[in-house]
Amino acid sequence: MIEKETVRLEDSLTAMVRITKENEDIDRNKEIEAIRQQTKLEIQQIEEVKNDRIIALEKKLTMLKELYAAKQKEKEKEIALEIEIKKFKEQLSQDISVDNVDIDENCSEQGSDISETYTEILEKIGESEINGQN
Repeated sequence: MIEKETVRLEDSLTAMVRITKENEDIDRNKEIEAIRQQTKLEIQQIEEVKNDRIIALEKKLTMLKELYAAKQKEKEKEIALEIEIKKFKEQLSQDISVDNVDIDENCSEQGSDISETYTEILEKIGESEINGQN
């Protein structure tokens, strides 16, 4: 009878150990699942932040591209205007030359006035070219 009782106690003890291990396994699996869920949530939040940053950077890149394009257009206009100014200056310097000025030999006083005016014009052109280069 003692042997039966001992066997029964051993069986009960074995069952309790088995149940305890099963409970520990269940608890461990629950903890692992909770960690997985928490990790999934954190990964999702990180992905959202990453996507938001990517969108913000893409917007900034687009804005910078537009700004660059505007600056390039502005620079092209500036170059075109400089070329046009040079052409105009060349045209003016060709139009105003000694050959194009008629001085009446009979009117020495008038000729002197024209010569002075022509000299003043040449000086002003020279000054404007110097100022234009600066």
